[in-house]
Amino acid sequence: MARIVGIRNVLHGTVLKATPERIQFRWRGQVLEAVNSPTRSYLPAPESPLAFFIRPEYVRLIRKDRDSPDPGHHMNLMEGRVVGEADFGTTWTLYVRLDAPGEPAQGDYDLEIEVPRLVYEILDIARDRHWQLSIHRGSIHVLPST
Repeated sequence: MARIVGIRNVLHGTVLKATPERIQFRWRGQVLEAVNSPTRSYLPAPESPLAFFIRPEYVRLIRKDRDSPDPGHHMNLMEGRVVGEADFGTTWTLYVRLDAPGEPAQGDYDLEIEVPRLVYEILDIARDRHWQLSIHRGSIHVLPST
């Protein structure tokens, strides 16, 4: 259903801690943090299953020509390798598998990442396949269970 309405990167994790401001959870060996809804706080119990999605354009590749990631700007850090890609003219969709043990979350990959063509060319993604990734906590959308 999510694919039909255009939602990509629908994923499943396990709650570690939930407060009215944040939800911390584990996914693919990573500890991630999402902003809780300011209008309808969701407070699942620890160890509860959690569904969430991340829009592909909100996953950031961290430039390698800069100093280490800035914790104020880069959060939910992880590393992975581009295992596939698709050219859509003005954008590229990258299929990334995390450097984490276990089966990828979406078949052959864990995340779809969308980058503008210019970024793809400047970062030389066709040649350089291993990247550190960042996802802002406000870009992770928790799907409350019903």
